[in-house]
Amino acid sequence: MVHPVYQGKGIGTALMNRTIAYLKERKIYMISVVFEEKLLPFYKSFGFFPMLCGQMQTYEMD
Repeated sequence: MVHPVYQGKGIGTALMNRTIAYLKERKIYMISVVFEEKLLPFYKSFGFFPMLCGQMQTYEMD
């Protein structure tokens, strides 16, 4: 996450490029991320695509 004050300055793009390069060097070719829907265009620009998924809580947390 990039603090709102610093958004739009290429910091998120630089972080994504470095992260993707790091993963590829280690032969990790698939990851998933959870993000707000408004960020879909940002993630799509790196090749991410939406997937259907679900989540279920199986026990009560204290």
